[in-house]
Amino acid sequence: MKYPETKKSKKSKGITLIALVITIIILLILAGITILTLTGENGLLNKANLAVEKTDEAQKNEEDKLVKIEDEFDNYTKITLIEQMLKKCGISTTYTIEDIVDNKDSILSTILNNKEAVEYIIQDSEELKAGMCNSEIAITELAKNENSKKQIINNEQWLTTIQNSKYASNFDEYTATIQKMTSNEGPGGTVTAVSTQEGSFPYYAFDEDDNTGWYETNRSVPNNELIYTYTDMKTIYKLSLIAQNITNAATDNNLEIYLSPSENEDDWIQIYNDSWYWGRNSAAAVKNVNILLEKLQKVKRIKIKSTCIYSGNYWTQKIKQVQAYGLDI
Repeated sequence: MKYPETKKSKKSKGITLIALVITIIILLILAGITILTLTGENGLLNKANLAVEKTDEAQKNEEDKLVKIEDEFDNYTKITLIEQMLKKCGISTTYTIEDIVDNKDSILSTILNNKEAVEYIIQDSEELKAGMCNSEIAITELAKNENSKKQIINNEQWLTTIQNSKYASNFDEYTATIQKMTSNEGPGGTVTAVSTQEGSFPYYAFDEDDNTGWYETNRSVPNNELIYTYTDMKTIYKLSLIAQNITNAATDNNLEIYLSPSENEDDWIQIYNDSWYWGRNSAAAVKNVNILLEKLQKVKRIKIKSTCIYSGNYWTQKIKQVQAYGLDI
């Protein structure tokens, strides 16, 4: 049996509907506030994103600082690894020792322009040193590079390699051991002679002047010797000099050269002995003598015995431009 709807029932339904509408409105407002809280300019999601970005930025800054510190460490500390040397020279660390020795992609040329890298190769890297000492390519690059030539002369192993190389003369400028003399007393050593032609001083053989030289007096002298004594001991691998004829007469000539590791008269070691003939009318003719020693020699004194005989004991041979090549070791 269906009963008719009363006024009270209708009113209750209206109130319920209004409450439902109000609830929905409140929920919508809350939802809006929630969305705004999450996505607004100061919302949680935005703040979270900013936090992530700041974290990433801080991490990147930290990584950049570490890279900078590493670079500074590489720049201001001594090279101890081949990879470190390559990095310092701006070269890929993937290159091998063989690549360096063979000058692949001209990397050795680049390395030798870095002073610290050269110091590492010459003084500390036994692997590189061993490889380069047996490489004609490497020795060629060393001989061409000013930076390496200046440093290489302070290492005996490298000097031995240079001595046995056809590129030895490329190092002469940096391995000369006799200083330019301005008197018989130096600098760098002293020089004496048994006899001297007037105006032709013994030190003229060591003054780096093509126009001067030493020769003995024009009479019989039993020991026509020129002796140079270093102030400090040297180790040499090569010696050179120029002998010049100073007469138009035909003469027989002899030249002997000795080295001594001390000032003891019994310590002389002969390294050269040669004879030749100056023809008539050959004044000013020259003979260039270059002696590459079989092994490194420690030297305190150099003795040159020059004999040029004409009409019986008449010496007419000038000695000039004497130089020895090596280093202080």
